[in-house]
Amino acid sequence: MRDLSKTVQELLEENASLRRQIRELEQSKEMWARTEEALRQSEQRYRTFIDSTKDMVFLKDENLRYILVNKELAAFFGKTEREIIGKTDFDLMPEQGAVSCRQTDMEAVSSASIVTSEEITGGKSYETVKFPVRLNFDRTGVGGFVRDITTRKEVETKVIESQGSLNAILTASPIGIGRVINGAVDWVNDSLCRMSGYNREELEGKNAKLFFESDAAYARAGSTLFEGGQAETRLKRKDGTVRHVLLQVSPMGNLSYIFTVIDVTAQKQTEKDLRKSEVLYRTLVETSSEILMLGDVSRNRRYVSPNVTKILGYSVEEFLTGDRADFTHPDSLPTAESARSWALDHPGETVTFETKNRHKDGSWRWFEATLRNMLEESNVNAMVVNLHDITERKRSEEYLRMSQLQLLEAMDLAHIVYWEFDPATDTFVFNDPFYAFYATTAEREGGYRMTREEYANRFIHPGDLESFYRAVRENVTQSGPELLPDVEKRIVRRDGEVRYVLTRARKVKDNLGRIVKRYGANQDITDRKQAEEERERLIVELKNAASQVQTLSGLLPICSSCKKICNDKGNWEQMEVYIKNRSQADFSHGICPECMARLYPDCTTEGTGE
Repeated sequence: MRDLSKTVQELLEENASLRRQIRELEQSKEMWARTEEALRQSEQRYRTFIDSTKDMVFLKDENLRYILVNKELAAFFGKTEREIIGKTDFDLMPEQGAVSCRQTDMEAVSSASIVTSEEITGGKSYETVKFPVRLNFDRTGVGGFVRDITTRKEVETKVIESQGSLNAILTASPIGIGRVINGAVDWVNDSLCRMSGYNREELEGKNAKLFFESDAAYARAGSTLFEGGQAETRLKRKDGTVRHVLLQVSPMGNLSYIFTVIDVTAQKQTEKDLRKSEVLYRTLVETSSEILMLGDVSRNRRYVSPNVTKILGYSVEEFLTGDRADFTHPDSLPTAESARSWALDHPGETVTFETKNRHKDGSWRWFEATLRNMLEESNVNAMVVNLHDITERKRSEEYLRMSQLQLLEAMDLAHIVYWEFDPATDTFVFNDPFYAFYATTAEREGGYRMTREEYANRFIHPGDLESFYRAVRENVTQSGPELLPDVEKRIVRRDGEVRYVLTRARKVKDNLGRIVKRYGANQDITDRKQAEEERERLIVELKNAASQVQTLSGLLPICSSCKKICNDKGNWEQMEVYIKNRSQADFSHGICPECMARLYPDCTTEGTGE
């Protein structure tokens, strides 16, 4: 019995041990289930982040096969994510593009650094940022972002074109134009050089006082300019002579002024840990150039990506706990609120708007905000916001706008209208100010483009057509100076008024020396021409009057008896005839009282001689 009891005891202990092991296994299983659920939710959260960005996001394995793509990249390839995973670039795009992608992939892996490149595909410009990513089992893959930068490139191109057009107009302008920085001449155009008698080397870098007769004159002009923006003053030329000019100034900031003279005399990488999926998505988020943010329905911020520090200067804690009004410009609050209301009414959809946010240093930065309502997504349960910094683009747009305004102001000051000519199509390109000068509209003329023949037939005075076409023939040659000779001609406006214009143009050539564009400006010189014509008329009248005036002087041989005068040919003429032919005097005949009494005594009154 003792041995049997001992056996039962042992069995009971084994049974208890087995039960403990079963409980431990059940607890372990439950713990792993919670871990898997946490990992799944984390993966879903980061997946939401990369799918809400407008950038194309991808991750490739050590064989450069796609193991992750977001919705934007799948849409770019025109395939589903399942169709892309496991493929290489050679399976998805033309060989030339695939080779280029393979080269930058290998460069990022071999250099263990970020590689940035730009390329044009399908008429659009893209910027690609690639970087090495550590995978499990000591493998290295490649992650990357592809951003559509077409709009930015277009703005940059417009800025360059606008600057070129502005420089061309300023150079070809018949009025003097220059720029002064901190009191020193920084740039002048050809007209100002001609007006002042100096060349550019003699003017640029010199104090603007050299245009004035004295320091006092300079001070007086400056005082008048700051009060009214323009002043009539005297321009001292290099040779010491003085010209009367209308000086107008437009401030540009930072002690810089434009003046005209008219002679009147990129999201930080995510962290990596044992949860492989979370590590991969965090890497993508943290290397993004966008700020990623999560908020609830009550406008409370729950999450912001760490790159908020790099982009806006705030720590994550400062940004999450600060008042929204401290970060957002007052003018942007209504727009942001309107977008939020729309998103609340459209779950799962995205709305894009622009907002201005304060940097920690006090400056304001422009952002393109993408807001998506994912409150109904259980793994997210938030309003997802992506903030992309577009400050540089906004500055480029503002610079373009200011350049255009400066150009228009300069042209208005001198009554100048601007045009372009395309030799390849023999077509002029006009604008609204040009048509206004010609008393017409683009609608009436059928648009802003017009052939040379149409322009001549509609607006050139019939008496100047021959000289117009002669000037055109002379200006089509590839050789010759960049600035074309000035041309004066008459135009007939749509209202029938005839005006005189001075045309000045500049040729633009390509690398082969061929003319690809002509930029020109027409200035109204009608008042000047009318003044010249009036002056010529007065000169003719004075000459005619002078030719009719003759002065009698010297000794005149006159007969002492009959009073005839001997002329230059030796003939004797009656005194009346001689004087009449040599002056504006004429004669009427009568008889004096003495002769009356002597010759006709019977006709006089006795005693009086009357």
